[in-house]
Amino acid sequence: MNNLNNSKLSARETLARYAIYSLIGLIFGLLASSVLGLILFNGSNDLLQKVMNNLSDYPQYMPRILAFNAFFLICGLLLPTLLFFKKYGERIPFQLSKKNKVPVEFLVFLSIMLMFAILPLISIIADWNNNIILPNSWESFRIAALEKEQAYNEMFSYLGSNHNTFFNTILLTLFMAVVPAIAEEIVFRGIIQNSLIKLFKNPHLAIWSAGVIFSLIHFSFFGFFPRVVMGAFFGYLYFYSGKFYIPVIAHFINNFIIVMAFSFLPDEAQTLDHPSIGYIIVSTMIFGGLAYVFIRTCLQSVEKPELEENI
Repeated sequence: MNNLNNSKLSARETLARYAIYSLIGLIFGLLASSVLGLILFNGSNDLLQKVMNNLSDYPQYMPRILAFNAFFLICGLLLPTLLFFKKYGERIPFQLSKKNKVPVEFLVFLSIMLMFAILPLISIIADWNNNIILPNSWESFRIAALEKEQAYNEMFSYLGSNHNTFFNTILLTLFMAVVPAIAEEIVFRGIIQNSLIKLFKNPHLAIWSAGVIFSLIHFSFFGFFPRVVMGAFFGYLYFYSGKFYIPVIAHFINNFIIVMAFSFLPDEAQTLDHPSIGYIIVSTMIFGGLAYVFIRTCLQSVEKPELEENI
């Protein structure tokens, strides 16, 4: 199967041209979602802003907000990416290598177990990230970042108070778990990570760099470092398995856990106790063991992606 590793474009050309498509997509996504927002909110931009800033006062508009966010993700991220592939004759790189004897079920099982095993570590990193002390000159930035985090949590908390609304749960799962998992993995692993591997000739540097970009694009300071680690985790799943759907499944599981936590355990989701040292040690050992099995199995059964290219 053709993919970016067999592309006629160099890594620099791929990244540069995709950056142009992304910029155009961002502008189009903003315009298109603004128009949709006016349609969904009866032509009132003031109402849209009020709902976005204080969702708990307007619970009846939750499905529209979810549709609005998903529409922006599709128009601003997924659509320009698909047009990019169409323009340059590329296929989405669902598989990095041609030889793969690893049973699909086994890879999926290991990736899901790894996803659950890494969560306590992510929790510790998130706690450290939240307690970073910024200089006084950054106070305005800190306040803005906190407000963004609170708005993000508020959106999930709404469903927590309406967890018996099956329709809302389905919408949240679709718009906050399914769509982001597919769209973001196509971009950050399929295009950016593949191109950086060719550019750097060092998969580890490329994977972590793609993880940083993945986190930056979420514009969340208090979630920056956990998302870097999570992005790198998805990147390693993709690189070693050679299969695009493996990080997509892991990404979906991560988002789905958040959706379910805020849907059915809203109070606990916002006030989770820090994991005990013993729990962290055990989960780290489990994660390390599973990671060893995953990598060992993939390296024995999967031909590693070709890294050589004239830049």
